[in-house]
Amino acid sequence: MKKHETTVSCFFMNNLNRMEKNNSNYFMSKGALFMTVENMRYIGVIGTSGTKITAKLIYHMLKKEKYKVGLISREEVIIDHEVTELPCNDKLFEYLNQMVMRDIDLIILEMDGEFLREENVNDLVFETIVHTNTQIEDQRLNVKNDLIFQRKILCKLTSNGTLIINVDDESIVKLITGIENRLIISYGLRKRATITASSIDTSEYVKFYGCIQRGISTKSKMEVEPIEFPVSVNIAEEQNVYTVLGAISAVILYGINPNEIENFLKDFSID
Repeated sequence: MKKHETTVSCFFMNNLNRMEKNNSNYFMSKGALFMTVENMRYIGVIGTSGTKITAKLIYHMLKKEKYKVGLISREEVIIDHEVTELPCNDKLFEYLNQMVMRDIDLIILEMDGEFLREENVNDLVFETIVHTNTQIEDQRLNVKNDLIFQRKILCKLTSNGTLIINVDDESIVKLITGIENRLIISYGLRKRATITASSIDTSEYVKFYGCIQRGISTKSKMEVEPIEFPVSVNIAEEQNVYTVLGAISAVILYGINPNEIENFLKDFSID
């Protein structure tokens, strides 16, 4: 069993007693548990702002690509197109268990420190993490604790995992210091970004040309060559250019053709 599979198995086993205590209807036998856990893959979305929309964009586009995908965020739980309920922190394991039962093989988690408490995600590992930014926009947030939580999640990236970062965020370098030997895909408006944007128009909704400036190897080992492609999505506000760039970077990593992105986003809504 691979290291990733072993860690996730430990996560499931550590939560069995909690499920039994709560008389959960979703309890699985240990045999079924170990047979399905190895297929679970996690994409984490973390940051101080923009995480909700980034996670929803990733979910929406992967669903269009016919992935069997689930989403757990602070506002909703979606299992293979079906919205189940408003999320509850203490039921995280039950949501994951339902996804196993529904043959979901790719799970997107919005890693919000106020929603997902640290003890509930201790044993999760991620094959991809998308980091939005470290800028504190909500004065209710404890800056120090929030960044500590982000750092702990970043350290849960698998040894062969991919970290997607906002290269325009000056604080990201300090946050990822020591997280070595990981593939890094950067996005932003600077020339050194792997994926950037030009001809930006946010007068009515977010519209720009995306540009892959360096080749990217996808999770399926396909090579994506530098290319320019149109992007438009029905969300407002200039800062969401970064939100869209982060989500696009993730889905290209999972094999979505850049030229399909604009079509995939035509019916996207944050409602």
